[in-house]
Formats: sequence, C-alpha cells, structure tokens
Amino acid sequence: YGPLPPLPQSGLEERNVIPENPSDPDDPDDPSDPTNPNTLQAPVITEIFPNPVGADTGNEFIELYNPNATTAVDLAGYKLKVGVNQKKSYTFPSGSILQPLEYKAFSNATIKYTLLNSSSSVQLEHNGKLVGVPASYDSPKEGSSVALHEEAWYHTTTPTPNAVNIITEVTEDDEE
Repeated sequence: YGPLPPLPQSGLEERNVIPENPSDPDDPDDPSDPTNPNTLQAPVITEIFPNPVGADTGNEFIELYNPNATTAVDLAGYKLKVGVNQKKSYTFPSGSILQPLEYKAFSNATIKYTLLNSSSSVQLEHNGKLVGVPASYDSPKEGSSVALHEEAWYHTTTPTPNAVNIITEVTEDDEE
C-alpha cells in the first residue's frame, strides 16, 4: 500500500485556532499570529480504525492529538464530520479534554458514529468551521488502521489507540 496521497499543504495552516475577535496585529503577543509561539493549534486527527477484526461496534476508533505543548484543548464545540460527503456529524461527550501532547482515541461506543469498511473520510469541525484537512481512507484491510505519520497517511497493521502511531505497512501476505 505505501503512503496515501500527501496532505494538501494549504490545510496545514488551517490548524491554527484563530480567535473570533483577533487582537491588534501589531501586538507581538497576538494569538492569531502563526509565528507567535503562544498560538494555540487545533487538535489533529491522527488515526482512524474503521475495520477491526470481528464486530465493529465498540471497536472502531478515531484518534485525536493535541499538538500544544502546554495547553489542554476542550473539545466542546468540536464535531466529527464523517462520511464520503461528511454529511453526518457527531458531537464529543461533555468533558472531553485533550491534555497537552496527548493522543486520545474515541471509540464508536463513546461517540455513536459509524465508519464504513470501504471508503470514507473524517474531519473535525469547530463552531461550524472545518478544521485542518479531511482524513480519508480507501478499503482498509480488516484489523488495519489508517494512521498519520510525518504528514502522510499510511495503512498500518499496528493500530495504536492513545499512542504515537507505528507504521507497519500492509503487505500482499496480509491480504490473504
């Protein structure tokens, strides 16, 4: 399988969370300035596990990562947009917090979503605005996940909920 198509570079800038009322652009501490080390970044989808071995219910997961080194992210106001056209949306449970640099998997038992075992995509939305780029997948093998690694998506036979992704590429032997 190898890497999936690269992420569009334009989507990387969209991860910055811009306040609705930005402060003075001449202010060196302006949180909307992406060069400011204090700019908060939005969570990132880092892994999707749409086709577990056996039953899907309770075993599928979507993993998020908080790239901020010192600030937790409250997922209130965030939704998961799921599906080929991302028409279905799912709200995070109350009290869903991503600690700094935390990877956190949300199963379909926690958030009542359904991931197709064929092809689909997942994207975050915050207060009605899409965040980052969609995480798309195509025909994942049973037991493999789709994981983000160094800004590229890979099929991997080593799902890693709540942890840094490990890329063990799917081979022809895995397909039998």
